[in-house]
Amino acid sequence: MSKHRLRKPWLFGLFYGLALFVFAFLESGGGHGSCLMFGWFSSPLSLVPGGVLGILLLWPIIGLLLMHVNRPNVKATFLIVMALHYAAIPLIARSEAYADPMYVKKSWAAAPEAFYLGFGIYLIGQIWIWAVFVRKQFAKS
Repeated sequence: MSKHRLRKPWLFGLFYGLALFVFAFLESGGGHGSCLMFGWFSSPLSLVPGGVLGILLLWPIIGLLLMHVNRPNVKATFLIVMALHYAAIPLIARSEAYADPMYVKKSWAAAPEAFYLGFGIYLIGQIWIWAVFVRKQFAKS
């Protein structure tokens, strides 16, 4: 991967966050379905009121951190933010506010492709984030 492609991870984070927001909105049925994706994709910010909009902040910030991840303080911050993100997901998945079984079933029945595409984009983005992190760890400073 060329150096040029790794210069703008914050831009990737912005578009990644926007894509996740769109699929979370589709899955939520505009408020008539499940908010599972909103909670999952904005974790851990979704644990506070209004935090689901954190999707649009979280991923560009993670991209900014990735740009400078070779700095010790930034690397620690990146790892802490990602650990908090993953650690909060089980809480969100068990929360009735985000994972009420009635609404999850309703959302799934209405648009299963939103689940597949939304979580597929999430997974691809996570792989990309960690690939950039690992590559930067082995790159010459």
